[in-house]
Amino acid sequence: MSRARTLMAMISAATIGIVVAMAGPSSASEPASNTVIAPPPPGTVTVTWTGTIPPGAGPLSDCNASSPGDDHIIDLQIPAGFYDGASSTATFKISWDNANNDEILTVNGPQGEVGSSDGGEPEEVVEASDLEAGSYEVLACPFLAATPQDYTGELTFATTAKEPSLPAADSQGLSFSATVAADPQRDEAEPDIRIDDDGKIYTCGPTGFSNASDYAQVSTDGGDQFHLLGEEPRGQQGSGGGGDCGLAVGNDRNSQENFQYTYSGLGPLTGFTTSTSADSGHNLTTAGPQGNLNSTEGAGVDRQWNTFLDGNNVLLSYNQQVSRNIVVQKSTDGGLTYTGGSTVASRSPLFPGPMKSMPAKLVDPSAGEDEYVAYYGWNDENAEFSFINFAISDPSGLEWNNCQVAKIPIEDSGGVGAFTVADNDRAGNIYLTYSDEKAFHSYLTTLTVDKLSACNGGVATAQELTNPGWSNPVQVDRGAVRSTVFPWLAAGGEPG
Repeated sequence: MSRARTLMAMISAATIGIVVAMAGPSSASEPASNTVIAPPPPGTVTVTWTGTIPPGAGPLSDCNASSPGDDHIIDLQIPAGFYDGASSTATFKISWDNANNDEILTVNGPQGEVGSSDGGEPEEVVEASDLEAGSYEVLACPFLAATPQDYTGELTFATTAKEPSLPAADSQGLSFSATVAADPQRDEAEPDIRIDDDGKIYTCGPTGFSNASDYAQVSTDGGDQFHLLGEEPRGQQGSGGGGDCGLAVGNDRNSQENFQYTYSGLGPLTGFTTSTSADSGHNLTTAGPQGNLNSTEGAGVDRQWNTFLDGNNVLLSYNQQVSRNIVVQKSTDGGLTYTGGSTVASRSPLFPGPMKSMPAKLVDPSAGEDEYVAYYGWNDENAEFSFINFAISDPSGLEWNNCQVAKIPIEDSGGVGAFTVADNDRAGNIYLTYSDEKAFHSYLTTLTVDKLSACNGGVATAQELTNPGWSNPVQVDRGAVRSTVFPWLAAGGEPG
């Protein structure tokens, strides 16, 4: 939980003299050390000590590169094979009573530094999981302190039994090809991937908005090989972007008998570079940075997604920062510019998931044959609960309703992963997946098409929404997998 801060460059000579005179060799705590033996799970051991941190300054926020401080030794003993059936959490903490003194906590272990904390409050915490046996040095030193500071140190070592793993499922003939690099030249993260009805596979991934560019790739042979989209020599999607990239392909063919392609690229949280192509990415027309013109709904933008409502009308959703809302804007020119209106679709989210669309007649039999509705999953949480939610639009894409998918006590979830992802099958049933941050599992839940009309909570906060009948979530990952950051999902075949 380290944070960057700036020390004042000018300190009086008298103050410097005091600091230098009073900062001496590292002192030892009382007692100088403790022995901690991992208790059988579930169990908790807490040890405390006291000490005095000398005055001084350590602008690098790390006691390994700071003025001398106070140190304490923890002899951590872990029985052989302990972690085969258990997990542990070690919480190192220092606290003091003078808020005018700003102190640092750093923990070193057998393999080097475990962590460092400098949060500016009269308390610092370093937390680590499944520490190995050995000697740990707990250092307390000044970030900026004019006087000696008495403090109390504490280590709480808690153990829990590992949950049994679910057996791996039968693959039932499902297999994946060898990995194919879509872009062997650039590092990309958090990619988006879309497939049009001709089987063309489009993908892109952000390279950082400091590069002010995004690159996308296409495969026309089922994913065996990819090449850059756009015009020579570099194939950039447009001038700007690089923070996050969003792609979408049309639901209907355009005048050139292709499926329109659209791109949006996040700039430095200010807006999006937008581009479109009528010929499957051979030629791109770009509106450049701020192609979405920003909405009038607030300020600051983050993670965006795109989807088509037909062959030409495109929606752009994003995580508005002030006020915190999911905003949707509409394009009527294939995703080149977004001047067709904007609206708040969901309120006070953590993150919006990818936006998709499906025929409106699946939801409302009276809808037109060529009309589509858009939808996405999203999440939120407070001190008590994590909320998984779902949003769906009308055919205009500018009127939205929300409903609750799951309400999970925070002690059970530990928080939720970044993205909640939804997709539909051909009948209109919705499949939604999300992950937790306690066990890092993936979960799947479904809402049958006959219940979609009951997702009618308007644009309310997560705490106000109701559940129209989503199925009980089922853990998807199997074996010893406990590493999900956020899951991905694709549907589209027959129901079931």
